[in-house]
Amino acid sequence: MVAAACAGQAQAPGRPPNGASSPERAPSEVAFGEQGWGERAVPSQVALVRLPDAAAWRLDERGTFAEARHAASGSRLVVRAWRAPRIVAPAACEREARLARPDLPPSEGEGVFERRRGVAPSGWDVVVTAGARPATGGAVEGWLVASAATVGRCLVVSLTTVARGPRAEAAIGDRLALFSAGTIDTLAVRTPEDRARP
Repeated sequence: MVAAACAGQAQAPGRPPNGASSPERAPSEVAFGEQGWGERAVPSQVALVRLPDAAAWRLDERGTFAEARHAASGSRLVVRAWRAPRIVAPAACEREARLARPDLPPSEGEGVFERRRGVAPSGWDVVVTAGARPATGGAVEGWLVASAATVGRCLVVSLTTVARGPRAEAAIGDRLALFSAGTIDTLAVRTPEDRARP
């Protein structure tokens, strides 16, 4: 069911409807609706990321990877951008990211149900992987990993989310479809000119 929900909606064109969640609800019940979508800058990684309930994500940029967490939905965004050899492929970027961050969700093997070409950032070669698996306490964890390469640069973005309860699998399918179209397929990288603007 998770695979069907994500595969059926992940390539929806354009930007999603604006959405919000209710922070007081359990992760199994959080559904992003039609308010609150916003673009969050990740200055240390020169990235711009669109997120539902954008104001509720807590950003931590203290390490090599930047992280943002959305407590109400049990979701976590991990971002890293860096300089690479002039000729580089998404697979090489992903391998390097995993050396530094072995806890990134898998991009092959059990639980992976989709692997596709990404459309963003514009002009980059992007591979997107989606998966889901049982987690502790009867929960279900879903994830998306985008590995992107362009001339001399790499970008890896991971988005994980957890749901519990009888509708956990359906909730994960809904969220992955939403994050795939609304976040992963709208990734942007700031240029030096963008960063110079106030």
